[in-house]
Amino acid sequence: MSLSTTPVLTAVKEVLLGSTGATRTVPANTFQYGKHGGLTDTELAERAIVKPVFDVELLRAGRSPTTTGIFTTWGLYELSLRVTVAYHLSDEALDDAREIARALALDDADKILQALTYPGNVRQTSAGAATLLISGCLQSTSGIGIWREDLNNHLLITEMSFLGRMRVAQAA
Repeated sequence: MSLSTTPVLTAVKEVLLGSTGATRTVPANTFQYGKHGGLTDTELAERAIVKPVFDVELLRAGRSPTTTGIFTTWGLYELSLRVTVAYHLSDEALDDAREIARALALDDADKILQALTYPGNVRQTSAGAATLLISGCLQSTSGIGIWREDLNNHLLITEMSFLGRMRVAQAA
């Protein structure tokens, strides 16, 4: 078997869209999926008017330093992911309204964190493709926080980083 990160990325997207996961799930229609790369802050804020827009990026994937060698049946691989969520801030996003938007973003970030780190929630895609993630979940490496605010473009972005460990059969 070869290393494929596609099922992991798909399962993460599905969990955040509320279509998979068994416990500590994200309610359906909380977010919409959309690539953030290549968009200006104005374009991203406009896409997030209806509901927040998330993106999932694979930052790194490779053999874990704990894999002892090539003469084993299984190899451990690690992958690093980043989840970013963009929120549109209304024109009234000053003072109280801005604090309400921040509170919503942090509450949503906590839902994401719980859903992706709960054992079994990221075990497979809705089509049944196995992610090979150990315990069927990710591990948070960053916690929760507001990453960036751009009041001129009515944009607030949260960012979280995760680590996944996969048990993959070595090539024959």
